[in-house]
Amino acid sequence: MTYDKELYVCYFASNYFVEQCGVSIISLLENNKDTSIGIFVIEKNFTESDKNKFEQISNSYKQSIEFIKMPEPENFFGDDRFTLKSIGNSYSRMILGKILPSEVGSVLCLDSDTLVLGSLSGLCDIENFKDYYIAGVDDAAGEAVMIKQLKIVPQSLYCNGGVLLFNLDKIRRDRLEDRYVSYIKTLFDQHMRLVYYEEEVINKCASPYILRLSADYNVVSPLILMGYDAFVRFRGIVNDYYTKEETDIAIQNPKIVHAINTFYVRKQIWEKNSDSPYANEYVYYRSLSPWSELPQIETKYSMKQKLMKQIWHIMPRKIAFFVASYVRNNVRPCLQKQRDDE
Repeated sequence: MTYDKELYVCYFASNYFVEQCGVSIISLLENNKDTSIGIFVIEKNFTESDKNKFEQISNSYKQSIEFIKMPEPENFFGDDRFTLKSIGNSYSRMILGKILPSEVGSVLCLDSDTLVLGSLSGLCDIENFKDYYIAGVDDAAGEAVMIKQLKIVPQSLYCNGGVLLFNLDKIRRDRLEDRYVSYIKTLFDQHMRLVYYEEEVINKCASPYILRLSADYNVVSPLILMGYDAFVRFRGIVNDYYTKEETDIAIQNPKIVHAINTFYVRKQIWEKNSDSPYANEYVYYRSLSPWSELPQIETKYSMKQKLMKQIWHIMPRKIAFFVASYVRNNVRPCLQKQRDDE
């Protein structure tokens, strides 16, 4: 196979996120018909039926989709401490230089809970990207994450891991992925854990060679729901984040929306009757997919889970956002729990 595409895009998905990954790919291809795209799917436990659906998408849009089996981390790293539980289900972001073809010099990695709503042609030839390891959108990580949890210098750029452009040529040349492993082993040797999995590792090891993209390349659901001022307070931002004008433009015309799980959404974007931003757009792209004739996903939540979601909506919005901000920035860092929600 020849690798001569204008843009390469990589997804990571287990058998639990087959549909979500496929719908995201549909949105990518629908809105980038003038760009030649090569897609890699790092998969875990896909069935032949699953793969056939992706092949239907590939044939329909005349763009290539190539599957790569997700390596077992214990075997790949030769260390029993490297498990999916300890380094995360999307750890493959840290080994792209080794598992993707050497001819692929750069690749855009997208989470399956993203929708591509605009052209990504601007990512095909970024000026000076050769000098950087990665490019991404500022995550607005805030004091709770950067200072209290990760011990990162406040003015450092910390990018959201759901949309990252990797300069694989520079990563391979400088053996950055070996630095990832050394960083993780140092933590494990000290009986410490990864707080934010590969996002933490990549940001800390790639710094300061990280390029900031415009905010419209990764518009996260909490920003859409809360608005700029409440979002900035909620995240406890301590670095030079985007201006209100920049984020307003991004929200109005996003190139990529990222439906991260957030406290103020009862049902995630792919669930039936979702209240997540851009849920209608998800339904639309799903209608163009091989999953269109199947019932939409309905997750069974426990009474406790339903109650916790409902409590936020019982409170007035301003009070709910104030309480959530206090919990995120003052309570949660002390508990040192794994990140599983916003």
